[in-house]
Amino acid sequence: MNINPKSEYMRWLNSPALDSKTKAELLNLTESEINERFCHHLEFGTAGLRGKMEAGINRLNVYTIRKATSGLANYIAQHSPESKSRGVVISYDSRNNSRDFAFEAAKVLASNDIKVYIYDSLRPTPQLSFSVRHLHAIAGIMVTASHNPKEYNGYKVYWEDGGQLPPLVCDKILPEIDAADEFNITFDEARISKNIQVLDEKIDDAYINIVLQQKINKGGNVSIVYSPLHGAGFVPVTRALAEAGFDNVTLVESQCQPDGNFPTCSYPNPEFIEALELSINKAKQVNADIIIATDPDSDRTGVCARRDDGEYEHFTGNQVGIMLTEYILTQRYNKQNTINNAKTPVVISTIVSSRLTQKICEDNNAEYFDVYTGFKFIGEKILTLKPNEEFAIGWEESIGYLIGDYARDKDAVVASIMVAEMAQFCKDNGSNLLDYLDGIYKKYGYYCEKTIHVTHEGLEGTKIISEIMAGYRAKPPKAIGGKKVVAMRDYSTLKRSDYLKNEMADINMNQTSNVIAFELEENCSITVRPSGTEPKIKYYISAVNSDKTLANASLIEIEKSLK
Repeated sequence: MNINPKSEYMRWLNSPALDSKTKAELLNLTESEINERFCHHLEFGTAGLRGKMEAGINRLNVYTIRKATSGLANYIAQHSPESKSRGVVISYDSRNNSRDFAFEAAKVLASNDIKVYIYDSLRPTPQLSFSVRHLHAIAGIMVTASHNPKEYNGYKVYWEDGGQLPPLVCDKILPEIDAADEFNITFDEARISKNIQVLDEKIDDAYINIVLQQKINKGGNVSIVYSPLHGAGFVPVTRALAEAGFDNVTLVESQCQPDGNFPTCSYPNPEFIEALELSINKAKQVNADIIIATDPDSDRTGVCARRDDGEYEHFTGNQVGIMLTEYILTQRYNKQNTINNAKTPVVISTIVSSRLTQKICEDNNAEYFDVYTGFKFIGEKILTLKPNEEFAIGWEESIGYLIGDYARDKDAVVASIMVAEMAQFCKDNGSNLLDYLDGIYKKYGYYCEKTIHVTHEGLEGTKIISEIMAGYRAKPPKAIGGKKVVAMRDYSTLKRSDYLKNEMADINMNQTSNVIAFELEENCSITVRPSGTEPKIKYYISAVNSDKTLANASLIEIEKSLK
């Protein structure tokens, strides 16, 4: 749909339904700001909306929330006779405006005579996913921008299985959203009063109980420093750790209070060590064995471990995923005294995550599946498992992990107790997580892997990222980092016949993705994709060798070639 930014700007400015504060904001915009904020509607993908909290159709605000929710309400009303009464679960994190956006969405749904279950205070994203399943709701809404900077917020929509919207459902909702008028939303106070139910601690108890059911071994005295980075993880993570038997937890107190301004870390993403500065300082004070940090909506988990020199090693998402896969398969499924059935364990990860995962699965008689980037694809694959298969773990390299099938999104609460348990297991056996990871590498080979994030903001940034991807397709490189390109795979054009057995989840076979992978000589590779949630292009580099020094050298050369 072609949109004239100036016309859309004037439509907003002249609407009698526009509030005075937003009108004042619009009147102060420059020409370039008008063009950027009104060039197109904020894209509604299978994960919903995400954008800066400002006025405009290409931003997240009360009006774009109303428009999206109105479209969702119309689709739910058409879906089936019982869908409206099954209802929608709504939750939100600590970000600025999250609670307001959540209750605005609730009022739109309730006015359309749709049952709404809403939490009256912040909860983690995985609990929202669990709650949809637990309450047999038709859908769920989570107001969060996950780990983005404070200027952002988001609106994630989940379907009845607890996973993010499947593409076919999303495709049917989009026309309803497009047709909705954000300035012509009618609120019915009687229906709002009748249809909104505030959830209580019973759901909290059910969620924590099922998280604790994923434990394998006992808790103990492993020394843990934990930070929720001003987000929703504080209450559920500390409760889960305590009930799992971990009694030596030190908090980063200055980061425990929920705060959407993130005053102690401007970019609250524990994927990056910069966000863990206070955690590392605290860990040095108490000589902690490990550090665990969760992002604002508590679906991502950052982990560090103490080295022999007293400094702390920050693990990548791949490294934590590798360790959890090895630990769960060897401790849960390969111990004869814990096997309750003959089901084959299934591990699901993404095309940009470590290839070592597949080798670990092969060595432990587990089934392995690749899916596209995004946890929604892991959730979809869980739905296709056969009766003789059991979901063991799903994870992606961007520090997201799910153990157990009670939810359909990554869960930092369960990941936190499993990382703690894994660290306790190592400590009880006279080692630590660094030793555990090194043992995996010695067993299978050194997989040196790194993700490079390059930011390109605004409309110009979007253009640059598109040009980079188009350039790779039009003129593929013959060598990268001094290593010859031996194969190229463009996931935007792949067809079903191009996939090898088990390389992709069956449910994704007819879909494509804006991803390009280059296989290089000497067991090296690089995969390129634009981020789906941030103005970035990402490069996923891997170098494999039985010699750690040689693997690292190859990785460094490839990384240099990108600068």
